[in-house]
Formats: sequence, C-alpha cells, structure tokens
Amino acid sequence: MPWAHPSTPPGEVPAARPPLPPDRAGALAVAALAVVGATAVGWRWAGRPARIGPITMGPGGWVSVKGARPPADPGKRPWWARLLRAYRL
Repeated sequence: MPWAHPSTPPGEVPAARPPLPPDRAGALAVAALAVVGATAVGWRWAGRPARIGPITMGPGGWVSVKGARPPADPGKRPWWARLLRAYRL
C-alpha cells in the first residue's frame, strides 16, 4: 500500500495528484530557465579578473594603483612625477 496521510482512513487508497496544467508547466519552465541563465551569467562575471589590482593610500595622501596602465599621452609632467613614475588618474 502506498504511503497515506495520517488523516486518510485505513484501507483507503489516497487520490492521485492531478497533473500540472500546461500554462503552469510552461511558466515553471520559463522560471527555471531564467534561474539557470542568471546563475550562468553570475559565474561568468565572477570568473573575470579585476581590471586593476588593489588601490592603497600611502603617506601624504599618495594613491597607489597596482596593475593600472599609464595614460596613452601623459603630456608634460613635472620632474618629480617622472622620477616617481606617477600619472594622473
């Protein structure tokens, strides 16, 4: 005998659950695809490396950006900026 709810009288077979209507089955399928798609996009974005490394602040308010590329045309810079290899952000 299949499992029956405790409120079912002894010896009586419980009624089968009615099948899922097609409109609800379609909505459930669309929702499942949306969840799978959002999860895939999240994994893809999480796997991308950061464009730049960590940003730290040094003494006197200097900002250090690891892994950043210098600008294409930095223009004329003061001698101390060239000495320190500093670029404008």
